[in-house]
Formats: sequence, C-alpha cells, structure tokens
Amino acid sequence: MTGSNVGSPSDTGVRLRDGIEIELGDGTTIVADGTRSAGDIALLSHAHGDHLYDDPPESVVCSALTAALAEARREEGGPLSRETVPEIDLRPAGHVAGSRAALITDPDTGVRYCYTGDISTRDRFYLPGFEPPDADVLILETTYGSPEYVFPNQSEIEAEIVEWLGRTMDRPVLLFGYSLGRAQKLQLLARRADRSRVLVWKAITRINSVMTFPSTPSARGPRPTWRPAIPSYSRRERTTSRSSIR
Repeated sequence: MTGSNVGSPSDTGVRLRDGIEIELGDGTTIVADGTRSAGDIALLSHAHGDHLYDDPPESVVCSALTAALAEARREEGGPLSRETVPEIDLRPAGHVAGSRAALITDPDTGVRYCYTGDISTRDRFYLPGFEPPDADVLILETTYGSPEYVFPNQSEIEAEIVEWLGRTMDRPVLLFGYSLGRAQKLQLLARRADRSRVLVWKAITRINSVMTFPSTPSARGPRPTWRPAIPSYSRRERTTSRSSIR
C-alpha cells in the first residue's frame, strides 16, 4: 500500500531477503524477522520459529514478552538484549502473546512503514485484535490472505471445542497445537470445559514457564492478560537514538 509520500512500489526501499529489509532515507537498514544478524537494526515481531533468529543479534527491537519467549525457545543463545528506537512504534498484532506490528517512521522522508508480521484483527482470549495504523507502505503477512478462507465467528469456534471436551469427559483426548499460541488457548478451553487434568509436552511446559496463566479465563468476563515471569537473569535494555546507530 503506497501513500502520498511514496513513489512507485519499487521506490519503497523494502526488500525480501533474509527477513524483510527496510532501507530508510539516510541509508539505515532495518531487518525484520531475519534468521541472522544483518543491517543496522534488528526487529522481531514474535517468537514463532519461522520468524525467530538462528543466532541472537547483538540487540533487537521487540516486546519484553517476545524477548523472554525467544530466550526460552533458543536456550543456547543466552539472554537477548532489547533496545528501543524512537522511530519504531510497536503495536499489538493480535497473533500470539507478545506479538507486535511495527510502525516505522523515516525521520528524513517522513514515510511511514507498517510491518505486521503475522496478525489477527479478532479479539481472542488474552489478545486484543490488530488495529491498522495510518501508513504509506504496508508490509503484510498473509497466511490466510486468499478470499477463499472464511472462518466462523470466534465465539462459535470456542463453544464447539468446549462442548466436545465436555462430551468426551469420560475418556482421554488429544489436542494438537503449536507450543506457542494455540497450545495456551487449548489449555484455557480445557479449563473452561472443567477438564481438571491436562498433560502437555515439554516444549509447551517451557513456554508456559515464561507465562502466567490467568485465574479466570471466562468467555464472558474481562479479557485475561499474560505476563512474563520474573527472569532469573537481568536483561539489558537501552534507548538507542539514530545518531548512535550510524
């Protein structure tokens, strides 16, 4: 999506390489969701494996919860150093806990880039839906981007799963979901169905250890929140200005 501050699409300075590379007017490069360190600024939208680094960058722009989850999933990489950059405004993406879209404003040209990563515009459990900001360039991930994908209402999907879990209370059942995201939602639905015993795989246990389960995951009550657990190490945070990057 191009706005009045941008010429043709080829002029946007956006490239698909190892991650999404955005080149600003002064030559500074932002690399979003790359597998290795590159560019001047590393941006991490969320901690799913297809967006996560192989080796940790020197510092990265992301939410605190995404940093904690990334460290749990890349234990061999050690602590992750977060930074904030004034030109990058992180917005809730609605995808998984800690996920953020980034509104990037080029200080030289005024062009606004919105990099979404994976997003959901629906309110789901503890996640507020993504609210698109005004931007000149939209970089959108489209897992279900084809119009043929039409999903039922979120409450209908949840009710159907809870009903099935209640109906099968007399037997063990298997629920499958990614260790980050769907696994936590399924655990909340199992609790809503009064399933008192839920066993999870060790990868899910590791993710859960970073999170705090809400005490009352009611479909009708206030949206519960997830908080990062207190880490056993200190995480260095700093604010970086454009002049210190160059």
